[in-house]
Amino acid sequence: MGANLKCANLKGANLKGANLEGANLKGANLEDANLNMGANLKGANLKGANLKGANLEGANLKGATMPDGRTWEDYAADHLAGLCVAPETRAKAIEAWGGHAWENCPMHSAHGVTESINIAMAAWVALYDANLLERPE
Repeated sequence: MGANLKCANLKGANLKGANLEGANLKGANLEDANLNMGANLKGANLKGANLKGANLEGANLKGATMPDGRTWEDYAADHLAGLCVAPETRAKAIEAWGGHAWENCPMHSAHGVTESINIAMAAWVALYDANLLERPE
């Protein structure tokens, strides 16, 4: 069992390379947190966590519960589920794959929003920016 950081305010925290294996981060605010360089989130509970602007590059998410409640493995298998439900929305997101500025981000292209509007979309953007998501077909 990892650390209990449920609903913790970790906004902007430097957690570079931190071992948060099995941590309870349910509802935690990880906005703009630095979790790169191999931060270990294996088996962590991130359900409802705010990952807006978080740096997750190189983070280990194996077995983690993602903000939408799915395991990392299920999330990675279909990360557009729940965000791009309509086929035309999904197609717009896939067509914009590769853009990393908000103006050419797949979520912006798919939904036309001016910023990430909810926890699920903010988490997706953080994971996308960390190159942890594969381009769907």
